[in-house]
Amino acid sequence: MRANNVDTLIKSNISNRDIRTLLERAVKYAAYQTSDIAPMFKRGNETATCQAIYNFIRSNVKYVPDGFSYQAIKAPPRLVGSFGDCKSMSLLAAGILKNLGIQPYFRYVSYNNADKTPTHVYVVTKGGCIIDAVDGTTFNTELPYSHQITKAV
Repeated sequence: MRANNVDTLIKSNISNRDIRTLLERAVKYAAYQTSDIAPMFKRGNETATCQAIYNFIRSNVKYVPDGFSYQAIKAPPRLVGSFGDCKSMSLLAAGILKNLGIQPYFRYVSYNNADKTPTHVYVVTKGGCIIDAVDGTTFNTELPYSHQITKAV
């Protein structure tokens, strides 16, 4: 994968909205960084392509959540073969999808009825594929959430 000189963005004391903005802005760089590997995920249909991306992330990235005092977004070359959280995994999936001409959306969710603030993000496509590679999930499924924001990227 192509790399640039920004491998990981780490911020302390950052708002949830600012995290989402940074993640969304990083998609064009993730697409650039994954342009050389994206074709290897292309399958006969969108679902099979999304499953290949999901399987790759599950096999090549260990899920480790960020701490409460900081938030990190890893660039795809830094993430693969390493560890990261849902933001970094979603960024990788979105970058690959963009290269394949499949419109990715970030789905930000909250599982707390009393708080709409998103605590998790994953990728969905217009065709209905769900790529949530965090431990405990399976391809094309999402846990029931209380609140969501879905944003095209």
